Amino acid sequence: MANMENVFCERAYAKVSLSLAITGKRDNLHTIDMIVCPFRECYDEVTFTPIEGASEVTVGEIRSSVFFFDRERFLKFFMPKLKAIADKFGVYGSFSLNKDVPLSQGLGGSSASVVAALKAVCAYLKSMGKEPELDSEFLVSLGSDTACMLYGGVCRVQGVGDIVTPLPDEVPEDMSVMTVNGGSDSGKCYAEYDRLFATNEHLYKATDYIPDSVASAIEHPRNDLEKAAMNLNPNIERAYMRFDRHYKFVTVSGSGSAVVGIGRYDLFDLNN
Repeated sequence: MANMENVFCERAYAKVSLSLAITGKRDNLHTIDMIVCPFRECYDEVTFTPIEGASEVTVGEIRSSVFFFDRERFLKFFMPKLKAIADKFGVYGSFSLNKDVPLSQGLGGSSASVVAALKAVCAYLKSMGKEPELDSEFLVSLGSDTACMLYGGVCRVQGVGDIVTPLPDEVPEDMSVMTVNGGSDSGKCYAEYDRLFATNEHLYKATDYIPDSVASAIEHPRNDLEKAAMNLNPNIERAYMRFDRHYKFVTVSGSGSAVVGIGRYDLFDLNN
């Protein structure tokens, strides 16, 4: 039976990748080195109601501000993740979701929902005096963005998303993010990167420099998936060029398709 006083609500903020270097492969997955920061204007919020004696999870209300949100398609992704969380901790009940982080934009749209649900379950466990064990293998099984979004601050992400190093850096105050029509499929983007890299290695290894801070990411822009993302969705390149006229630093977040701008030019700069 559900106890309405025993309800746990948690948020997970969108993430922005300020740099992305592909460093190799491990177990057939690409390894990366990224500088990531939260985008706190956008978040998913999950409410978890534990049910005593339950042996399954259910999803009730889903409210979403995301354009063209496909509930059934989303649930096919979301439900197995919820079950994995419930099975790991032996905690079951009902979830509801306010979804605000857009999907297929490189902002952690899918992972935000999972992370918020995980945080809600952990909050319940802690209220019961239990400290949940969150090993990196389990977090990666939920998604490559899970560990860094669970941390929720500025960080460096390496490996297959399992190595997260907190950074003392601040989120840039003047950061702007534009979502792009058509989105971007991460799997297809990595496949396109592999195809392009096989014949155009110089495009991706023009520099061996890998940013290790927000400042170095802005000073030495690098996103190895940028060209692949633009090939798959020309709208990304058009958005990039638009931002490039107005911002000193422009990048595609992760595998796209959102475009990020930092350091907007003033009117004097625009006229010169």
